Amino acid sequence: MKNLILYVGFGVFFLLLTLVVSFVTVDWGLAEGYGEPYWGDSEEIIEGQKLITGAGCLQCHSYRGQLGQVTGPTLDDVGLRMNKQIIETFIRHGSGVMPGYEGKLTDEEIEHLSNWLSTFQSPYSER
Repeated sequence: MKNLILYVGFGVFFLLLTLVVSFVTVDWGLAEGYGEPYWGDSEEIIEGQKLITGAGCLQCHSYRGQLGQVTGPTLDDVGLRMNKQIIETFIRHGSGVMPGYEGKLTDEEIEHLSNWLSTFQSPYSER
């Protein structure tokens, strides 16, 4: 009977140890930034990403189901809902809850951001 208790005890111990190790190490070995949205690597995309994160757009808007809150609409397909001029107007003057960024961003930054966002046609297209 003592042997049975020892065998069961060791079995339970190793089972629990395996579970703990598997939960602790689940993210080990993953690339840095794993799970974050892929923005792309062209110069235009990198500049757009810096603007969209630096201006705080992702505090309210989401991108590919990540980041942001539910305050503003998703940016995944903003280019389908609005053209470049409308996007630029929203960025400059805001609307409702969204603040305007005229004076906070330069004219060149607003133009670049509106050009870039107008290409957002689908959450699955490469940018």
